[in-house]
Amino acid sequence: MNRLQALRIGAPLVGAALGFGSIVSASAGSTPVATTSSAQVALSQASVARSYFYQHPSTSLTTSGNVPFTLGNAYWMHFGDAPASLSLDYAQPQAVYLLINTSWTDAGFAGQTVGNVHLSFNDGSSQNTALVVGANIREWEYGVNWTANTLSSSTAASVWQDQAQLAVGGAAATMDMLTIPVSSAAHLTGVTVSDTNNSHMGILVQGLTVQYNPFTRPGESDDTKAALRSQAPLHSQSPIFSGVNPANRDAATLKTNSHRLHDAR
Repeated sequence: MNRLQALRIGAPLVGAALGFGSIVSASAGSTPVATTSSAQVALSQASVARSYFYQHPSTSLTTSGNVPFTLGNAYWMHFGDAPASLSLDYAQPQAVYLLINTSWTDAGFAGQTVGNVHLSFNDGSSQNTALVVGANIREWEYGVNWTANTLSSSTAASVWQDQAQLAVGGAAATMDMLTIPVSSAAHLTGVTVSDTNNSHMGILVQGLTVQYNPFTRPGESDDTKAALRSQAPLHSQSPIFSGVNPANRDAATLKTNSHRLHDAR
């Protein structure tokens, strides 16, 4: 076999080897590459120690659905307080997960809208989720019988339980996770939680995690280095860009290329 023949069939063989290698690896039980990542956002401005509420506060949490959280201090806000506001930058966000509850939530609050979660995006759009007692938010010390302590929305559920400190009641306590599916394809740039109910009730925010896709989709790759290289003049005359079918080249061109390969040996 001469060099020209080797060059003609060598590249397809390499491609086939790589293809089969990936197939064997997958069938052998290797873990596929994840298409999403979870970013645990630190509540850096939160100032209330979680030990004020719970007897055994944890410093981290991974839910049964594999949503991880980093836990530190909590935001505990009431009507008139500044909202809990966090600046972010995540491309292709898919969901926002909040550890969130109310406090001093008398049963009479059931059905009331007491707050709002506001998501901001880099294209100027936004998404709002109303916090409704008894639907997607409830009392953190749910073991107290005079509180609004149930959830009816499938977007909210208890993910951790403990006992409240004796000084604040000592009853069964929870951290509930609110799941907010993101409807925008723009970059997520901010999450703001506000207490909108003019009463003694409060809102307790203890964790935030963002699920996003770290890989750039082809439709959003026009400004990446790889895309810029693929558009360079060096490639502009390739069959892919020029539309020339190699099978339609004249014999003279093929003969010239054959001579070049022969001289290179």
